[in-house]
Amino acid sequence: MSRAKMMFDRAGIDVISAPTDFEMSYVAENPIEFGDFAPAAAAPYRNSCTIKEWVARFGYWVFRR
Repeated sequence: MSRAKMMFDRAGIDVISAPTDFEMSYVAENPIEFGDFAPAAAAPYRNSCTIKEWVARFGYWVFRR
């Protein structure tokens, strides 16, 4: 959302950030167990989403001129 706000600000459009899509946390439904600290199959996917966001933000920062 911060990346979208940055693009709107750059276009001169005043926006108010309002997150609307929340994912339910696993911890909210299940207590933490010892096995939760072992590598998980979903970890690479979550990391790739984070890395994609960092690269996109860096790209917008570099090319914003």
